[in-house]
Amino acid sequence: MRSAFLLMLSKEAAYYFRDQCGFLNEHLANQLALKLLSYYREHDALEVADMLSRMNDDESQQFFLWVLDWPLFPKSYNIISLDEAIIRVKIKMLDDKIKQLKQKSILTQSTSEKTSILNEMIQTQQEKDRLNGK
Repeated sequence: MRSAFLLMLSKEAAYYFRDQCGFLNEHLANQLALKLLSYYREHDALEVADMLSRMNDDESQQFFLWVLDWPLFPKSYNIISLDEAIIRVKIKMLDDKIKQLKQKSILTQSTSEKTSILNEMIQTQQEKDRLNGK
């Protein structure tokens, strides 16, 4: 969820994150990211009151305020921090994909399909290792 914090720092950070990663795994963080991207289409800088007025539900508003109030909230946009956050999000997505493939493998009867799933798991693990610098 920390990645959502970085999207709030600037329009450039939000678009860079979108281009590099696409989406966030956590539902609330992803919803906030989509709202921020929509907001930045019309504005160059984030106005908290304006952004809050655009949120339709209490859960989104509370999450947005929680993010803003987080004591470790970064105060400025930093490409290195953003790149590190993107790598963490991608690793999390790959972990989730590996878990889904394992579950799919357990439910599959066909040997050829299990082999295909195993190959995809290996490729996914290799991509994760590459991101982790291994």
